[in-house]
Amino acid sequence: MNTGDSARLISRYGETSLPVSIDSALKKGEVFSTFSNNKIFMKKITSPFRDSYTETPEFKVTAVRIEK
Repeated sequence: MNTGDSARLISRYGETSLPVSIDSALKKGEVFSTFSNNKIFMKKITSPFRDSYTETPEFKVTAVRIEK
């Protein structure tokens, strides 16, 4: 997979597609994405559980599979 390719992120809660940007600052096995872009729909792949203080989705702890 290369920068500019499209990737599908799949979790046990759903899936979404987004463009790829390879960044050496991330550790192997890590994925980062903005969740404020309404074209990416990251909430489709996060769990229904919310942080008890902020009431935001558990974005940082969602396991995903990546497909081309």
